[in-house]
Amino acid sequence: MAARGSHGLFYLVLLATPIVGLLAFYVGDPWGDIHSLSKPVFIVLISVHALAALFHQYWLRDGTLKRMLSPGR
Repeated sequence: MAARGSHGLFYLVLLATPIVGLLAFYVGDPWGDIHSLSKPVFIVLISVHALAALFHQYWLRDGTLKRMLSPGR
């Protein structure tokens, strides 16, 4: 459930960032301010994603990281 939500948020930010960037270029403020928020949002999402992977690897020991890193069958 949390993985689906975080991946959905990743895709939303990945799609919205260039669109808002274009709006900032052509229209200006407040779109530029909104566009500048995408960098810290990405940093937080990537950090939470990495921490969740480490949590699964070392706390739950459920093999999630191994499944993500192994090649497909």
